[in-house]
Amino acid sequence: MQIQGDNILKKLRRTLPSPQFSALARLPLILAILVVSVQGRTYYVSFIHGADTNAGAVSAPWKTIARVNAQRLQPGDVVAFKRGETWHETLRPRSSGIAKLPIIFRAYGVGPPPTLSGTTDPGKDINIDNNEQSYIIYEEMNLQGARQGLRVYAWRAHVRGIILENSVISTEASEPRGTMSAGVYASVGSGTISNIVIRDSEFHPHPTGSESWGVYFVKGVVGFRIERNSFTPAGEDAICVWHSAKGVIARNRGGHNGENTIDVKDSDDIAITENSAESDGEYNIVVHTVDPSSRTRRIVVSENHCRRAGQRGQLTAGIALLFGENTRIAANRIDDPQGAGIYVRDANADSGNEVVNNVIRPHPLRTTRGVFLEGAPGTQARGNNSVTAQRLPR
Repeated sequence: MQIQGDNILKKLRRTLPSPQFSALARLPLILAILVVSVQGRTYYVSFIHGADTNAGAVSAPWKTIARVNAQRLQPGDVVAFKRGETWHETLRPRSSGIAKLPIIFRAYGVGPPPTLSGTTDPGKDINIDNNEQSYIIYEEMNLQGARQGLRVYAWRAHVRGIILENSVISTEASEPRGTMSAGVYASVGSGTISNIVIRDSEFHPHPTGSESWGVYFVKGVVGFRIERNSFTPAGEDAICVWHSAKGVIARNRGGHNGENTIDVKDSDDIAITENSAESDGEYNIVVHTVDPSSRTRRIVVSENHCRRAGQRGQLTAGIALLFGENTRIAANRIDDPQGAGIYVRDANADSGNEVVNNVIRPHPLRTTRGVFLEGAPGTQARGNNSVTAQRLPR
C-alpha cells in the first residue's frame, strides 16, 4: 500500500504548483497518504459470480473459501462475502491482525447474511476455525450445519482480540466421543485466550444432548464479554464458562435449556448481570465449584430476571451458589421457581458471600423457599423476601 501512496503523491506533484508543496502545505496531504498506506485491502468473494483466478476485486471476486484460506492476509485487510450466497467449506484464517488494525470478515451486497453451511472436507465439524490467530472480527455471518460455529483455540500462542457479532449460529448434535456441539467453543492447550467478545448475535444450539451449548468456554479464557445475545434452547446450557476469568455476561436472553441458561464454574472475577432466563431444566443461573483443586471466587450476580426454574424437578432454584467464595447475589428478580428462589450451599465459615435485596415471587399455589441457605455459615443474607437456613449434614 505504500507504493500506492507514493504514486498518488507523484501525481499531485505533477498537477499542483510547486509552492503548494512546502513542508507546511504538504502536511495534511502526507497525513492522508499515511492513512491510505496503513489501511488494508478488501477482497470480495462470490460463489456464484467469482473465480479463484480473479484478483478478489468487487468486479472480479474470488469464488471459494479455499482461496481465502490460502491468502496471507495483512492487518487491516477485509474479506467480504456476498450476501445471499452459501459456501460448504471451513474458514481458516492463516494470519493475525493487530490491535488497531484487525482483520475483518463481513458481508457485502444486499440480502440475507452469507452462509457457511457444513463442509465435505475433513474439517466438517467447524464453520470457522480460528486456531492461534489474533485480532480478527467476524460479523454478519450465518453459520450452520456444523457441530461448532466458531472454534477459538490456542495450542501454544496467546490469542487476543477475537470478536463475533451480528451473526446467526445454528449447530448440529455433538459427535459421540468426538466434537462437542457449541455455537462458540473456546479452549487452550498450553496457550491463552484473552479479550474475546461475543455480542448481538442469535444462537440456535442443538436442543438435545448433554454436550450441546450455545457458548462454551472450556478453559484458559481471560477477559471476555458475552453480551446482548439471544439463545433458543440448548441440550445442556446456553452459556457455560469453565476455568476462565475476568469476564462479563450481560443482557443475554435464553431459556428452556436442558440444564441452565448460565453456568459458571471454577472461575474468578465474572459479572453476570441483566440477563433473562426462563423455564430451564435445572437452574436459571448457577455459580459453583466443581473440580476439587479449584475454587469459584468473586462472582457478581445482579439484576437478572429468572423465571420458572427447575422444570425437571431436581436441582431446582432460580439462582444457585454452590461452594463459591466472595460472591455477591444482589437485586435479582426470581419468579415462580420450582424449588428455592436462591439456593446457597457451603460449609465454609469464611466464604464471604452475600445474598442481598433480591425479590422472589413464588407461584401462589406452590410452597417455595425464598432464599435457602444449606449450611453456608459464611453467607450474609439481608433485604430479601425470606431466608431459610439449614445445617449441612455431618
